[in-house]
Amino acid sequence: MFSTLDNLKHQLLLKLCYGMGLRVSELVNLKILDIDSGSMQVLVSRGKGKKDRYVTLPKSILADLRLYYKEYKPKVFLFEGMHGGQYNIRSVQQVFKDALKNAKVNKKVGAFGLRHSYATHLIEQEQIYGLYRNF
Repeated sequence: MFSTLDNLKHQLLLKLCYGMGLRVSELVNLKILDIDSGSMQVLVSRGKGKKDRYVTLPKSILADLRLYYKEYKPKVFLFEGMHGGQYNIRSVQQVFKDALKNAKVNKKVGAFGLRHSYATHLIEQEQIYGLYRNF
C-alpha cells in the first residue's frame, strides 16, 4: 500500500501512523521538536485523554524522515499544509483512502486501521518472541 504513493509526504504520513501506532490527530499534532532521532523516541503531546507519552521511532523510517525534512523544510509542525500550520486530519484520511484504492484493497477501513494493524502486529511479535523466550 505504501509503495502505491509517489508523494514522500504521503508515504511518511501513513508509515508513521502504522509504524508508531498513532491516531491521525496525534500524527498531525507532531512538532519537529517532538522527534529525538538520537534516542529514537517521539513525544506524542496531549494524546487521547490529554496525556503525553513517548513512542519508539522505527529505524526503518528514519532515512525517509530525514529526506522528507530536507525536501519539505517544515517550520513548526512535522506535517504542514500548503500554507503552513497543521496538516489537516481529513487530508490524511484522504491519503489513506487513495492508497487503499491504488493498492486495489476493497475493504471499508479508515486510517485508524493502521493503528489497529500496528497493535495486531505487536501482539503477534510478542507471541512469537514469547515462544522463543521459553527455550
